[in-house]
Amino acid sequence: MKRILFLFIITMFLVISCSKVPINGDLDGMWKMTSMEWSDGTTTSPERIFFSFELDCIQVTNKGNNSCSYIGLMNKNDNTIKVDKFKDSSGEEKNAECLKQFGILETPTEFNIEKMNHSKLIIKSKDCTLSFTKF
Repeated sequence: MKRILFLFIITMFLVISCSKVPINGDLDGMWKMTSMEWSDGTTTSPERIFFSFELDCIQVTNKGNNSCSYIGLMNKNDNTIKVDKFKDSSGEEKNAECLKQFGILETPTEFNIEKMNHSKLIIKSKDCTLSFTKF
């Protein structure tokens, strides 16, 4: 019995020690885009656009009519998020034309975090302001 308990405890420590701890605070997780306001004042309300942040990766996904998903590199420092090098599932690097639907007109792009808590995120680049709710 003691041997089984010992093995169970060792196994639990191994499982816990191997898991990745979120490094980006409230930013980590999946966010549903609620609005996109361009610098010229036009605003859209995308219906099925999602951003996912985890460790040093960002995934942008359109689950609407033009379904697509790209994974890029991300670096968060204080109140800025820098994104770059988006690729599709085949490893092909994507250009700004593919990323425009996500509010990214060039790569790398830097977003300033205007508001972030456990349920709401607002980020702003020189081209647009993106608003999200936690999904």
